[in-house]
Amino acid sequence: MNKAIKEIKKTPEGTKSRIKEAKDTISEVEDRMVEINEAERKNELKEMRKTSGTSGTKSNAAALES
Repeated sequence: MNKAIKEIKKTPEGTKSRIKEAKDTISEVEDRMVEINEAERKNELKEMRKTSGTSGTKSNAAALES
């Protein structure tokens, strides 16, 4: 009987721990996605600047910067 009670008490703690672990993993993935999106945006800006030259598309690059 005592063993069963101990197991029941452990279950919520274990569940909370797994939930916290999952939230931490999700947060790490979200942070990485933000980094990737920022890097892609910077690359797009570089490409726009490279290809724009004086063709008047610099306003598009400026719009992406903001």
